[in-house]
Amino acid sequence: MTKEFTKKLDRTPRTLLYLCLFLGAFFPGIVYFKDDPLVAQWFISIFVTLIIALYETYRATYKKDDVLSIEISIGQAATIVVACECIYAILCSLLLDRSVQGTMNSSTGLALYISLLLPFVLRNSGFAKGVEKAKVLSVVVIAIITIFATECRTSMLCTVLIIMVAIEFRFRVPIKARFISATIVVILLAFFIFSGYKGGSTNGRWFILKNSIELIAEKPLKGYSETGGFRKVYMEKQAEYFKQNSEDGYAILADDIKHPLNEFLYAWINYGIIGGLGLVALLMIPLVVFFKKRSFIGICIMVTLVIFSMFSYPFQYPLPSILLLICNVLAFISVIKVRTNCCSRRNIIFVSLSLFIVIQCYLAHHFIRHAQWNKAAYKAVRGESGKMLSQFDELFAYFSDDIYFLYNYMAELYFNGHFKKALEISLVLQKSMSSYNLELLTGDIYMQLGSYDKAIIHFEEASYMCPNRFAPLEGLYKAYDRTGDELNKKRISNIIASKKVKIPSQNVQRIKDTCR
Repeated sequence: MTKEFTKKLDRTPRTLLYLCLFLGAFFPGIVYFKDDPLVAQWFISIFVTLIIALYETYRATYKKDDVLSIEISIGQAATIVVACECIYAILCSLLLDRSVQGTMNSSTGLALYISLLLPFVLRNSGFAKGVEKAKVLSVVVIAIITIFATECRTSMLCTVLIIMVAIEFRFRVPIKARFISATIVVILLAFFIFSGYKGGSTNGRWFILKNSIELIAEKPLKGYSETGGFRKVYMEKQAEYFKQNSEDGYAILADDIKHPLNEFLYAWINYGIIGGLGLVALLMIPLVVFFKKRSFIGICIMVTLVIFSMFSYPFQYPLPSILLLICNVLAFISVIKVRTNCCSRRNIIFVSLSLFIVIQCYLAHHFIRHAQWNKAAYKAVRGESGKMLSQFDELFAYFSDDIYFLYNYMAELYFNGHFKKALEISLVLQKSMSSYNLELLTGDIYMQLGSYDKAIIHFEEASYMCPNRFAPLEGLYKAYDRTGDELNKKRISNIIASKKVKIPSQNVQRIKDTCR
């Protein structure tokens, strides 16, 4: 066997492990996880990451692999996954006439993942030779085309920056040229933020940003973790705004917001200034370390995470969260040199293996519970709702703090006529969650219980949260009809008739016809 072949054989396990990690991150929804494909992605990604952590601990302790060998393995895995995902995404878009999202649940998620893996592919192109190099560079081109096809502005900006960093590393760009390049990037950033491209989206972002900053100003130090965090306070803030500004131009854009589209604001609102500064530290410390070490991949990943954190919600996805953790660990290790002897090596492996077993057991248990929940929800949607209530009852103790399970449970109780129990769940949910859907469903529950005055309160709150929606107005119309309040019934009827339609649909037309 040649020396080169031996090296390839030695790199194979690592390449396969990272291939599994990247494939898991792109994993589509499966049976019982179709409603939220990210659930499957999280479980698979964490499972594989733990195996990688154990394997890398062993290699670092006994084999002392060089950095280039590790980068080659990861680069090969990233190249294969990016090529397959991009080709699949483009073909599906062309053949099925849909947005470019591949196996992901959104175009933004696809663009984020490709942006994170692009540095690995570029680095791999530096190791490849001849025909192999041409293949890798073609993957780079396909990846860039896919990113721009998703129309994700944030990812486009990240791609430009990654290419600039690659050029700087390859050709050692002079300081003057770097300054000019940085100026161009600033101009591009300003263009993306302030231009009319995706104007509705941009205006909506500014509205969310304004409300989020006002929330921070009210509690800059402590945050809102004690009162439910962002998921509790934001929609209440939005409803309060539209109560005082009912004719505001933002009303047509309002939606049920679950994230401020900025990870720094999200952390600050949830955990106060400590949360905001903590996230800044997690992002900036590795970036500074990688700049000093001149790590191309490290710089590109951290820059991508920083930019996406400013304009999106990358840490709702598993791959960005895992890469952030890995980057912080690598930055820490590179700063603090640890010497090990034979005894300490055995201890490291023993501790790592013990943690691996414990975490994997917990993960398996949690996965089983999630599978049971999703199986129950899956069958309930397909006509077995009544039979699944007992399954929801059993899972309630385990998921009692999960707002999404509670809402799902509450909805199933409502559809099966258990209105009082559904109301009990609603009262629990309202302590930690505020949303348009919750208010609307709670209003429907009170309607079934004959408490029309309380139903009106919740329908009004839902209408203020999302003024462009018609369902709360239909609820108000029916509630006033039941109470014989003809004056308010006529008022709501006029509002429905004159209301601007954001997205035309048969349901909206039905409401307009019913509430004349």
